[in-house]
Amino acid sequence: MDEEDMPPITNLLHYRDQRDRLTRDDPPDFGLEQDNAPITSVAFEVAQDVIAMRRNRLRYLPRRLFGEPGWDMLLTLYAEMPAKSWLSLEELSASVDLPPRTANRWLEALKAQAIVEESFSGKPDEATCFRLTAKGTAALTEYLTELSEQPLWSDLCAMTETRDPSPR
Repeated sequence: MDEEDMPPITNLLHYRDQRDRLTRDDPPDFGLEQDNAPITSVAFEVAQDVIAMRRNRLRYLPRRLFGEPGWDMLLTLYAEMPAKSWLSLEELSASVDLPPRTANRWLEALKAQAIVEESFSGKPDEATCFRLTAKGTAALTEYLTELSEQPLWSDLCAMTETRDPSPR
């Protein structure tokens, strides 16, 4: 079953299963540093859970009500970092369900803030790729770690673990 076919609440459980399988079978190097900015397993798990929860809300409300593509791209870049530090514009725009032109405008804004950087080879057959800068990685690690320490976060995660994932 493709991720798009899953009920969104199942996405959270699917992400957690992927995270657990990744940690068991091929643990990412959480000592990994993105230009001296540490990535922690706690922040990585929270990023994956936030992505899944944001997708879950689409089960109840139309996508057009939510307008945070920059945040969605930052979360995606962070969550993908242990496996793949650079994402192409096409990969990134597909993962956040945006047209590439719109994604590129947001990436330009994130680059202007020195949160995202671009790699361009200049060769027409190679994709332009993006990743978080050290500043972006440090900011997300700090925020996601702080989020994980909030009592509300623990309660929310507990609720999603016990909730019936079957569609209504």
